[in-house]
Amino acid sequence: MSPHTPAACRVGSTRVSTPTGVVRRSLIAAAIAGAVVAAAGDDVIVKVILENAYLDDEQKVTGCQAVEAAGAAYVKTSSGYAPSGATLDDLRLMRATVSPGIKIKAAGGVRTIDALLDCINVGIDRCGATATAAIIDELRARQD
Repeated sequence: MSPHTPAACRVGSTRVSTPTGVVRRSLIAAAIAGAVVAAAGDDVIVKVILENAYLDDEQKVTGCQAVEAAGAAYVKTSSGYAPSGATLDDLRLMRATVSPGIKIKAAGGVRTIDALLDCINVGIDRCGATATAAIIDELRARQD
């Protein structure tokens, strides 16, 4: 758990993201559970960042399982600062690994309306994109 989670909740944060490295599922689940417990009384949504760019598929599955076991609301592909961001293969793997109650956020690498639509069709619930303005402009241009 990030040491900042309890303080963020006290000052009114409604969402916290917590990065985690994948070592052992039990250790990860315990760390994530700490963030979930710290946020529980404050109606705060906990999103866990896997940083898929640094993980193999087995580690991604382990991370997703730990996120679900700990009770977090979201599993995220990336902070957006890794060498690569969300890939359709990763998003498919994540969606297949977690139950429908766990939301998936694609972060990093989604820069066009087509890429966003592909992510939505794979089953994401949220997308973090620095190219939001470009995506909206592209959509509006198509609608003209």
